[in-house]
Amino acid sequence: AKPCFVSSLITTSPPILLPSQNPSNRSPAQRRARRSAMDEIRLRQEKVEKFEGFVDRRLKPDLVNAIAQRPDTRRIFVDIGLGFHVEFTWSEALEFISVREARLAR
Repeated sequence: AKPCFVSSLITTSPPILLPSQNPSNRSPAQRRARRSAMDEIRLRQEKVEKFEGFVDRRLKPDLVNAIAQRPDTRRIFVDIGLGFHVEFTWSEALEFISVREARLAR
């Protein structure tokens, strides 16, 4: 397959720089500012990588343990009044709540 004309132009032609983008046209102050900005970006990337390493080493195992040891959520405690709580399944709790609401609405 023969490459198309446009893609050959894109891959072979040098980038077109505006005079302000040309590195040789920049003043020493502009070059220093650009270098310090690049250094700042590099430092931020290093900090992010260090934090991600910390998360992988320290926090992920704790999170996995917390998920593995979470309580059984198939049953819940419902306050039935006067400080008493009853353990229900979800369907029993919903039924109790609807009966209770109907009784309170009378």
